[in-house]
Amino acid sequence: MSVEERVISQYYKFRTDYGGYTVYFENDKRWSKKEIRKIFSKYGPIRKVAQSHVYLGSHCFVTFVNEQDVRRCIQEMNSHGEIQLLGITRGKERPSHLLAKNHHYDERKAEPTQSQTGAPRKVLAPTQPKPDVNSMNKERIDDNIIKYEETLEKIVLGAIDDIDYAELSKYIAEPVRPPAESRDIINEIRERLDKFSNVLQKITILNSQRIPEKSFYVLLDSCIPWKILKSVVVKEEVACPVILANANGIPSADVLMDLLVKYQPLLITHMEVTTRHFARYCRLYFKDAESADKVEAEFDGKELWGSKLIVQRVTKLK
Repeated sequence: MSVEERVISQYYKFRTDYGGYTVYFENDKRWSKKEIRKIFSKYGPIRKVAQSHVYLGSHCFVTFVNEQDVRRCIQEMNSHGEIQLLGITRGKERPSHLLAKNHHYDERKAEPTQSQTGAPRKVLAPTQPKPDVNSMNKERIDDNIIKYEETLEKIVLGAIDDIDYAELSKYIAEPVRPPAESRDIINEIRERLDKFSNVLQKITILNSQRIPEKSFYVLLDSCIPWKILKSVVVKEEVACPVILANANGIPSADVLMDLLVKYQPLLITHMEVTTRHFARYCRLYFKDAESADKVEAEFDGKELWGSKLIVQRVTKLK
C-alpha cells in the first residue's frame, strides 16, 4: 500500500460523514483549516475540511458537495495554482465496523443447560434485522439537505447578505424568548461576572525551522502553562469583553469569529449554558472600547439563526 493510500485509509477511518467528492494534498505550508476553506471555497460549496497528521506529514482533505466543482478545482489548481493536488476520492460507504450487524441465530429450540449452581442459563432470542445505515444515509442526502449545507457555507464564509433566512428558518425550531426570560438570562450571567477577567494572554510562538512565528490570544486562566514553554513569549494585555447570550441557533464560536471579522475580535470563548433557561452564551474580547460598542450597537436585539441575540458589554452588566 502506498503512502497516499494509507493516508486516505486513515482519513476514512475517523470520518463519520461519508459522501461528497474529496481532493487531498500535502499541507507543507502549514495552512490552517480556515485558510484552506477560504482558498477552496471559490470553486463551490465545501462539506468538510480535515487534516491528517500521519506518515510523511500533514495531509489536508477538502470535501466538495458537487462533482463539477471538484473537477474544476483540480483542473485549475494543478495547472496554475500554488497547491498541487494529489488526487480525488469519491465518498464511500461506511466501513463494516460502523454498519448495523445482523446476528442470525439458529432457529431450532435451544435446550437450557444447568450451571454448577443449578440455575438455568439464559437462551438468546433471535433479533430482528436492523435497517442498513448506508441506505438510510442515501435517502437523507437530497436537494433540501444540499441547499441547507450551501446556506451553512455562506454563514461560515461570512456572506451574511447572501443568506436566504426564510429558507434557513425551516431548520430552526428555537423561538424568540419573551422579554422577561431575556432579563432572567442577563441576571444569571451577571451573577457569574466575578469569574470573568478582562485580561488576556498574548501568546507569540517564535520563528523556527518547522513553525513560522505567529501570535494569538488565550484566557488568563488557560490550562496550558504558556509562560514556562520554550520559544514562547507571553504578554498580558487588557481587552474589552462583551457578553453574547441567547445564541442557541448559532452553530459554533468559529462562525461568530467569521461574522465579526471586520471588528477584529481577539478571542471568542466556547459556548456555555445558563442553568435556568439553558441559553447558550459566550464572551467576545476586543482590543478597544470602540469596537466593543459597535458590536453591541449592531447585534444587541438582532435576530440571527432563529434567536434574538443579547449583546452587552461586561462593564454595563456590573
